[in-house]
Amino acid sequence: MSTSLTNLATQVAQTVATESAALAAMTKLVPVEIAIINESTVLTDAQVAPAVVAIQTQVSRDFAPIYGKTARLLFFNKSATIPPEMWQIAILDDSDQAGALGYHDITVSGQPLGKVFAKTTQTDGLSWTVTLSHEALEMLQDPWINRCFEVDDGSGNPTQFQADEVGDPCITGDTRIALLD
Repeated sequence: MSTSLTNLATQVAQTVATESAALAAMTKLVPVEIAIINESTVLTDAQVAPAVVAIQTQVSRDFAPIYGKTARLLFFNKSATIPPEMWQIAILDDSDQAGALGYHDITVSGQPLGKVFAKTTQTDGLSWTVTLSHEALEMLQDPWINRCFEVDDGSGNPTQFQADEVGDPCITGDTRIALLD
């Protein structure tokens, strides 16, 4: 075998080993449990439940391999009792903050809490599933809202700190989840 083929074979073997190690590590990720609670009057449980399944696929297939964090998303209707140790994302109707389609915060007891405003999002002509996905991923990446990174001006000079909001760079228009459309 020529040197170049041997080098290529070695590179392929290393890549396979690296990907195998990454997949093995993913199976060891301990998922947090996030309750998705439909408290909205503009969405039925029959609309929300399949969206939770689709976003679970997004978390497991697309997010976890890159960010090394995963979650089990569980759908609850508004009359359900949510275990207190679960993180929560409530789907509500109207925003409680001007201009917000959704956000994540922490409760007084220190648990991550997300809010998605379905009616506000729909009134703005956007998809509530995008808002739900956005908040789920950002809450998973930075649950206590304390991560940031420095952005420079392109020549290495620091200019500002940005919150670690993984969904924000994607918000340039309608970014619907293909599994739902």
